[in-house]
Amino acid sequence: MAIRASVGAGVSSSWEEALECALNEAMEPDGLPNVAFVYLSDRFTAYAEHIRETVLDRTGVDILSGTVGIGLCSTGQEYMDEPAIVILLLELPEESYHGLSIDAEGETIPINGNTDHPVAIIHMDPRNKAVTEGFQEVFPETFLMGGLTSSRVPGVQLTTQHTMIGGISAVMLNSDVQIHNMVAQGCRPLGRSHRVTQATGNYIFTLDDRPALEVFREEMEEAVDGLGEVNLSDIFVGFAIPNRDKQELMIRNLVGFNEDQGILAVANECETGQNIQFSLRNRESAMEDMRTRLEDLKERLQGTPKAALYFSCVARGIHLFNEPNFEMKLIQEILGDFPVAGFFGNGEISHHQLYGHTGILTVFA
Repeated sequence: MAIRASVGAGVSSSWEEALECALNEAMEPDGLPNVAFVYLSDRFTAYAEHIRETVLDRTGVDILSGTVGIGLCSTGQEYMDEPAIVILLLELPEESYHGLSIDAEGETIPINGNTDHPVAIIHMDPRNKAVTEGFQEVFPETFLMGGLTSSRVPGVQLTTQHTMIGGISAVMLNSDVQIHNMVAQGCRPLGRSHRVTQATGNYIFTLDDRPALEVFREEMEEAVDGLGEVNLSDIFVGFAIPNRDKQELMIRNLVGFNEDQGILAVANECETGQNIQFSLRNRESAMEDMRTRLEDLKERLQGTPKAALYFSCVARGIHLFNEPNFEMKLIQEILGDFPVAGFFGNGEISHHQLYGHTGILTVFA
């Protein structure tokens, strides 16, 4: 069976009006969707349960999954800090999907189907223990794609059964659904790779057996030469991800340093033996990387995708590219015109890796 998909978006200060617009746009007269992905502006968090119930009632889908975000996106459009609702409706092969929710305490609640589904589209609260303990502990044999909720109030996850705070909402898929995944980096490496030779917790004491701060300063003097003025806030630490075909870095914030002891503080657990590379958040390199990754993805696809979900960092969008709708329009330009939905989150997930400052595109082929 061929996958069918449609998307709708609504923008209004009234959640009822935004939802009505999104549903009217998404629902097709002859459509029989069985899965819905629903994304809400965090301004509508208080109405999440009403929205969930209405979508289930109006669409008749078997499975619903979604979350809230400071920014949302749909085909060709981004809604950063706007009161919006985006709904992607899918008609997938029977028994190819099931829903899964995990509450804040870690209780797994199967919603439908069996567990023979190796891929999951996942929405997760940043405070859930799976974020700190590692995705592999919770999903040891599942390839994950998704993002962490971004919200100025306690965020919620939407599932078929309920809305919840602190949990995980997922749609599990089997091999009857053909999925392709793309990770676009938002930072470019500077200088060379360094080995962490002494570290504890969030602190790096030495790199290449030298004081970490000393190595950092030398690297910055050499690497940024010719780049013009560079703000320290645009410098990050990239942790090498092993066993990847292409160079991929897990980007984390550089949060401080100790002048007397030459220590760097990083927003990540650091271990002796890791390889890191200082990285620059840069509009031009992020644009180039996203275009390259999309062109690579296009070569793997046979024609225009049926649908896609896009999970981008809340620090990307107009904040990074300085122009509205850049990411969504570039996807449309390279891959074609097809239904897309997603949100801007506090972290992006691909396989068992939590990224930052990236854009992750999950395509239904």
